[in-house]
Amino acid sequence: MSSFANTLLYLRKRAGMTQQELADKIDISRSQIGMYETDQRMPSREVLEAIADTFNVSIDFLIGHTETGDYSKTFRENLAAIIENSDSSDLSAAGVDTYEARLIIDGTLPLSFDNACSLADQLGESIDSMLGKENPADMEDSRVTSEIISILSGLPEGKLQSAMEYLRYLSSNEGK
Repeated sequence: MSSFANTLLYLRKRAGMTQQELADKIDISRSQIGMYETDQRMPSREVLEAIADTFNVSIDFLIGHTETGDYSKTFRENLAAIIENSDSSDLSAAGVDTYEARLIIDGTLPLSFDNACSLADQLGESIDSMLGKENPADMEDSRVTSEIISILSGLPEGKLQSAMEYLRYLSSNEGK
């Protein structure tokens, strides 16, 4: 799918709008929105402007050229905090190019929606958390969860059942 199709779908869902609500707002048919989101058609310049105005982003952001959306500053700040507080070997293992990330943070490289999604995925975050719309995942919790899964997957069936029962016991007594 094109960058535009992905961005439009994301923005519409983020705003909690149906295809029909967006279509009504910008005075086109619902089927046109569907075709844009499935990459079957690109909108005219006028429709692009209406969509950009509706979501308060630029046309460049919509088509994936640059980051001019409202949340790019928040994304960069969150990216900087994660890069600063993470071990470089962990970032490297996750596929994060820290040099490129730093260029994005300081604005040297533009931040497209696709690039933002890719970075968020590599960091184990949702795009919403990177944009400040939900709490970011706790890196330590993520590592602990990975370690627990690794340990449990290596246990024989009988031991696995015992371990799961013990974890359920711990979980049920957590707040007590």
